[in-house]
Amino acid sequence: MGLQRRSGNLIRSYLTQTAPEALHLPRAIALLHEIWSDGAISSDKALKRLDFLFYEWNEARPKSSDAIEILSSLNQFVFEDKNIKSTLGLGPNGLLLPLCLERREGHPFMVNLIYQELARKEGHALVDFIRFDDLNLMKCLVRHQLLFISPAEKGRLVAVSELEGRLLRHLKRPVNSLGPFIETPSLTSLLVSYLIKLKDTLVLARQWEDVIFALDMLIEVNPLRLDELRERGVLLYQLGEYELAHHDLEVYLSEAPPSPENEKLKILLQHLKPSGPRLTPNH
Repeated sequence: MGLQRRSGNLIRSYLTQTAPEALHLPRAIALLHEIWSDGAISSDKALKRLDFLFYEWNEARPKSSDAIEILSSLNQFVFEDKNIKSTLGLGPNGLLLPLCLERREGHPFMVNLIYQELARKEGHALVDFIRFDDLNLMKCLVRHQLLFISPAEKGRLVAVSELEGRLLRHLKRPVNSLGPFIETPSLTSLLVSYLIKLKDTLVLARQWEDVIFALDMLIEVNPLRLDELRERGVLLYQLGEYELAHHDLEVYLSEAPPSPENEKLKILLQHLKPSGPRLTPNH
């Protein structure tokens, strides 16, 4: 039985046929889950569970248009009343929206997604991701002041000086300006970030065919990502899918700059020609 591949038509149609202002990150991620599960995880059902969570909060929260009061109420509801936890090390399940809602625990990216969506639906406290999402922080403009929020720490406000310190520790170098790191990322950028996190957890779990799925979707969302094309080609070769590997590596090498690593891939490519000899994965 050969490698099972899943079509990205569903996510491609959503991204290309939806008006930019109508694109919705939870919808896009729910569609990825639906593709991955061959329809077993319905995107509509996942989003309805998120809607229900909002209705619960909307009924309980004080009716106010003050962003600080709304954020305080949101923190109370998400992290105290519902006890939703932001946790690393949960494996691929920590990145599945329905499981995060059911178990009230998920990868920090997913908890941030839930937090942002509840705030977005409320309409007054507009919470956004930041471009450098490895810090697991969100941002919110309140009374003409930009605040940074850490959902991983029950919605604690993070001072700019602390944000700079976190960047310094992460990058191992000082930064001249916070601007590029705290810009609001595009939906495509967030999808790429999500899929990279999913791929990394699948690699750790050694779920190789699912790694191929994550790489397929990364290339579907952003066809210009050469690194993923090379990674998929090498993995396909290791899985014995030589013709598929040949296609990916040929396209990659036609666009990639020269390097010692790429010279080795060119040698491998010669052995993967459909009409030529093939190496075994253990060669």
